[in-house]
Formats: sequence, structure tokens, C-alpha cells
Amino acid sequence: MTVKKGEREYTVTELAHEWKVERNVGGVSVEYRIPKEAAPDVEAVESYIAKNDSIF
Repeated sequence: MTVKKGEREYTVTELAHEWKVERNVGGVSVEYRIPKEAAPDVEAVESYIAKNDSIF
């Protein structure tokens, strides 16, 4: 799944206990992990990304 925030695009993958969020910038991949306790479903992940300007 892809989540957009402004001009940035993040690829989100669901894992067993967390969400993996990746962004490719000029050939370099940046990866973030969001625990499912913080974002239990897809809508919560989108909201988490939208609200956390210091990270995303």
C-alpha cells in the first residue's frame, strides 16, 4: 500500500507485530517501523504518518 503526504510517497507493509514504512530518496531507502500498538490498522497508520511531521 502507498501513503502520500504532500509530495512524499511511503510504501507501507504490514508485518506480524508492526508496520514497515519505506521511502526511497535518490536511490537511498529510508525505513521506519510503527508498532501495531500505536497504529492497529491501515487507517491508523495513515493518521500516524499525517500527524508526525518531525518523522515523516
